[in-house]
Amino acid sequence: MTTIFFINSCIIVKNDEESRVQKITLSPKPVIPMSDELVRSKAGDMISNIPEGWFFVEVEDKLSADIFSVAVNPDYTLAAVFSSYRKSGKNNDVVLKEGLLGLARLAYDKRFNKSGGSLKQYGKYSTLELGTLNFGRYDFLNEETNYPASSVVFISSLDNYYEFSLIPLKINQKMPPSKDDFENIFKSILATIQY
Repeated sequence: MTTIFFINSCIIVKNDEESRVQKITLSPKPVIPMSDELVRSKAGDMISNIPEGWFFVEVEDKLSADIFSVAVNPDYTLAAVFSSYRKSGKNNDVVLKEGLLGLARLAYDKRFNKSGGSLKQYGKYSTLELGTLNFGRYDFLNEETNYPASSVVFISSLDNYYEFSLIPLKINQKMPPSKDDFENIFKSILATIQY
């Protein structure tokens, strides 16, 4: 459907196809081998596995209090970050009105503000469907690494807000995985999330 607006003798044509949010259905199975190591939220209402060969790093007092688990690959080129998202009246209102897309927007804004403006959104917000589970997704670029990172947000059965992010690291001279490998790792971790 196309909508036409008249503003001060200008004609603006808006194509509704462009403004629709992309909804993606994913395979509920990981495409890479996953370990038996479990990530578990403090409330116990979400769990996930990490890829085979990855390991957890201690994050106490070094990162945001919202982050409850960080795992890295053996090359230290990728980090899987799991965090909770604090609920507030304003956040709840946005989520009630906009659902997971609103939560994704809030999460990106929070990340952008914490970065001092060094992030740039990459692509559009989207929703993902994985079996009976739903996620809101956003992607972003960090000026330091200039590699895209991906995040999903979701709401647990206890109505808690969570975020999983896969972030390229620039700790050593090794290059992060290719875009296809990155996406396979991201989707594989996502496939193991239960909430």
